[in-house]
Amino acid sequence: MLVTGHVLQLGDQYRSNDDGEPSGTAGKPIYSAIVSSGLDMVMVVVIRYSFWSCFLVSMGLLYFKPSLSCSNGLSQLQHFEAEDIKEDYDTGKEGVTMVTFRVEYDKIESLEDAINSACSRKIEFYKR
Repeated sequence: MLVTGHVLQLGDQYRSNDDGEPSGTAGKPIYSAIVSSGLDMVMVVVIRYSFWSCFLVSMGLLYFKPSLSCSNGLSQLQHFEAEDIKEDYDTGKEGVTMVTFRVEYDKIESLEDAINSACSRKIEFYKR
């Protein structure tokens, strides 16, 4: 929230301020509107709200069982900007270690293809 101008008028006396806006762009136009409307004993404060835009990116949580023959495939995780990459001993069945990570939904299919291309066997991906 940002105050962009204010005006106070009491009879013939008035005070206006641009409050950091370029000179003459806030207080004086407000005062002109007060005078043209015939108001007296009035205070006007103009507030500008500034909202920041942000982009939300949907992420998918994936995991797969790594193999020694697939070390080149693991480098694809960084290439596709995967996050929270870790070995997870609790996800796999029968104590099998799994690699878990998060990646943008729009990149999931391309990442799976890239990892499978780099590996000597087809990797099965699991999604949560």
